[in-house]
Amino acid sequence: GLPAFLRNAEFGKEKITKYVLGSISSIDRPLTPSMKGQRAAERWIIGATHEDVQKTRDQIIETTAEDIAELADLIEDALNKNYFCVLGSEVKIKENKSIFNDLIQVFE
Repeated sequence: GLPAFLRNAEFGKEKITKYVLGSISSIDRPLTPSMKGQRAAERWIIGATHEDVQKTRDQIIETTAEDIAELADLIEDALNKNYFCVLGSEVKIKENKSIFNDLIQVFE
């Protein structure tokens, strides 16, 4: 599974650079004025500051193969707990609450 892959994969410098560039391009790509407005609204809604975005950039740029391998334990733990996250209509989720152990509202 994914945890074993992450523990055993050999991510060379070239592959890490490729992943870093791909990740950075998703947050720093050219935007139209409309897209800039949408992104600003999204960040305002979630309370993300410019400093938060810069911290994310810095973390992406500093990512190492060891960082990726260290995710294996976290992912394995989550998979073993058999957690599910569902976002959707509150009414529909409550109608089907019997299939969930717990309902936790994450957005107000």
